[in-house]
Amino acid sequence: MTFLLLLLLSSLLLLSTCVAFEQQHEEGVATMGGMMSHQHHVVGAGVGEQFRPGMPWNDTQGNPIKAYGGGAIYVDGVYYWYGEMSLPNTYGISVYSSSNLYDWKNEGVAIYTSNCTDTARPSYTMARPKVIYNKISLKYVMWFHLDDVNHTYVRAGVAVSSSPQGTFHYVHSMLPNGVPSGDMTIYQDQEGVAYFVTSAGDENGKHNTHVSISELTSDYLNISRQVSVITESREAPAILEHDNLYYLMMSHCTSWAPNPAVLYVAPSFSGPWKELENPTNSSTTYRSQSTFFLSLYGNKLAGNFILMADRFDASALESSTYVWLPVTWQCQQMVIQWRDSW
Repeated sequence: MTFLLLLLLSSLLLLSTCVAFEQQHEEGVATMGGMMSHQHHVVGAGVGEQFRPGMPWNDTQGNPIKAYGGGAIYVDGVYYWYGEMSLPNTYGISVYSSSNLYDWKNEGVAIYTSNCTDTARPSYTMARPKVIYNKISLKYVMWFHLDDVNHTYVRAGVAVSSSPQGTFHYVHSMLPNGVPSGDMTIYQDQEGVAYFVTSAGDENGKHNTHVSISELTSDYLNISRQVSVITESREAPAILEHDNLYYLMMSHCTSWAPNPAVLYVAPSFSGPWKELENPTNSSTTYRSQSTFFLSLYGNKLAGNFILMADRFDASALESSTYVWLPVTWQCQQMVIQWRDSW
């Protein structure tokens, strides 16, 4: 009888803890929306001073934002959003800036593919750009996927800049750990150690055979060592840290067709990585694919994240849109719910 009573009390305590935890993070999202509602009028996806996932999103000049497969960095009160820019006969990485996450100013081209000069390939594509700051070199370091239009080059590229808006100067490209590198991201931990996560291929040149996770050198320009491997075919990595655990969100490999998200968790980048439930509970990840977890800053926003995802239109990639949704937690489990606007 005593055992049953203790079990009941423990269950009630756990339930109350989960409810309190959910309320705390839901309030955080509400606070985020409340704070942002006092900002300037929103253009495109933010019409009505709200995010509107999947809707067209224009910059402050009224032009569609072109920043697919993007990532972001926060510097001195300003967010910088980097992404793939694809124009007729022109490829490169665009950069936008914003102080409120709604209104984005086009800062121009951070780097063109024509600046990637270590090979004689006639044409390139650049994708999945991610930028972190190196306190030793005092440089902003960008890693990106570098490829030709036929997807036979499949390398990782590196560029640096003295300012977040660029211009970024090309350093080199590589086959990380000697194998092809597809979709990728980089992550900088609280100690300043940086990691590279990629959809890696095998030594025979086959693509997306596994996920490779490597530590970068102290200048962030090269691979230092591979620290763990996930033996699954995955792509579109995005990482965040929450309560001393690392969460890695990826997708299956189905080309432009959306598919259910996959989530892994580990106590460190060395693993072990455990697969969790799909945080979106959507068979198509709301018809989108992950690219980055945006960390929010400010007294009332710190510790919150936004999932940045792309809703690709395979028939007209230049018409693809963005799906930005808040990350919440329920009993220590990541939850990303659909919202028409927020």
